[in-house]
Amino acid sequence: MAPSSEYIIEFKIDVFKTLKLAGITTGVLTAIGLGAYYIHRTLQSSKRVVLHDEVRNILRPFQLSEEQIRRVMANLNSEMTNGLKSDGAANELAMFPTYVHHGPSGQESGEYLVVDLGGSNFRVSHVVIEARNRMHLNNKIFLIPHSLLLGEGEKLFDYIAECLQRFIDDNKLSLLKSPDYKFDLAFTFSFPCHQTSLREATLVSWTKGFSCTSVVGNDVVLMLQAAINRRKGLNIEVVALVNDTVGTLMACSSTYRDCRAGVILGTGTNACYFEHLDNVPKWISPRDTATKNVIISTEWGALGK
Repeated sequence: MAPSSEYIIEFKIDVFKTLKLAGITTGVLTAIGLGAYYIHRTLQSSKRVVLHDEVRNILRPFQLSEEQIRRVMANLNSEMTNGLKSDGAANELAMFPTYVHHGPSGQESGEYLVVDLGGSNFRVSHVVIEARNRMHLNNKIFLIPHSLLLGEGEKLFDYIAECLQRFIDDNKLSLLKSPDYKFDLAFTFSFPCHQTSLREATLVSWTKGFSCTSVVGNDVVLMLQAAINRRKGLNIEVVALVNDTVGTLMACSSTYRDCRAGVILGTGTNACYFEHLDNVPKWISPRDTATKNVIISTEWGALGK
């Protein structure tokens, strides 16, 4: 029995013989092939035009006129002004003072741990800052189990403390430290918080899928510090809290001294900027002649709520 490939060869030869007997030449076959190709291209092009029109129709309601954009600008400006005057549920924008009063000078130095919490995972970093913005950075991302996003708040902070311990042990950060050495930790916490100092921050509401119990209305710095203290041998002190927007502004202004605003476009959106304290009537904390500005976290993701 002949292999199937021989049948295929014989079949192709028979087809060409039949076409030749029918008087169809190679030129005609070529013309037919080219015609079929161009018909196919035309159909594909027509489909693309139809698809383009469908996409345009979907996007049309999102296209704003200049008048609409100016109305949004005016509304944003009005809500920002109201938020700077007082705190209250009637204000769409919280306009939280962050207690960060100036950008970096470029002469900062030191060794720090960082916890960056703002989504379904969080980052632990070890940062060594030398003068003139020279920096050594090592970090690791930890996934947060879904059950912790919805469970007891204390368990979430216990898990963060556990990951901190693992990070220190894995990187042998305590190897050359004295037994009583204490790491300074900066906490990047990307949720709306009402701050009363750089290391005091009460959670106003959860966002981004978090709904841990017994955290809203409580100081998240104290909750993290308590979780750290529950782990024997974990010598860490939480020295500062900022959100990711403020961190973005500070990081950029360490290189570009004239940077005055930071914007986040991610799971959520927010913006912060330097504001003169004279324009913040609700500021009630002590101030001196050297304290003229403060970074305001607008929480502008709530605009139009």
